[in-house]
Amino acid sequence: MARLARVTVQGLPHHVTSRGNGRARTFFRDADHALNRDLLVEPCSVTADPAPGVLGTSASATILDQLPSSLGIVMNATRTMTIQGALLVMVGVIHLAMTGEIGRIVAHNTTPAAFAFLWPPYALDHIVVGLLLAAIGAGTILCGPGVAARDARIWRIALTNAIAVCALPVAVVAVAPLTTVTAAAAFLAATLILIGVGLWMLWPLWRCRPGRRGG
Repeated sequence: MARLARVTVQGLPHHVTSRGNGRARTFFRDADHALNRDLLVEPCSVTADPAPGVLGTSASATILDQLPSSLGIVMNATRTMTIQGALLVMVGVIHLAMTGEIGRIVAHNTTPAAFAFLWPPYALDHIVVGLLLAAIGAGTILCGPGVAARDARIWRIALTNAIAVCALPVAVVAVAPLTTVTAAAAFLAATLILIGVGLWMLWPLWRCRPGRRGG
């Protein structure tokens, strides 16, 4: 953030603090500190310091060259997963909103007695899937910063979510008749969104997988 210029004295160590506006926290977990350390330590080790605690000109330039790229990956991964999570929440809402329409389709293709027997568990299943999609979407948004920081545990949670989302449209196409999938435009749109988002969810996980350095 913008601030008054500091006095820099060559040969003397400098204490640099990292915090946000209004003394807000910028590091929330150990993985955040580890990422910040990795971004700074590696380029500094390339060039010897002219004095203890002072970065050499080449090392400082290297840091400035590498920080935008590395931080860009972090910001892009977090932003991408936020968009993906929002889309999943939207699909969950569509799923819930289409419950009545799906009921009418089932009623149209069955006898009244069969509908009375089939619809209650079918409706329950449909509602549960909508709620779970919304929950996975919220979880994806919350996992974004941890994935960007290459937190292995959060990365595995996000990977599990991505696999689950990818499997959903496959299960729908494998089980439901194609006429049922295409009968309702909103249901078809939700299925197509799930296919796209499921595959897209793998991209930030690949870019920010634990143990991978740089871009």
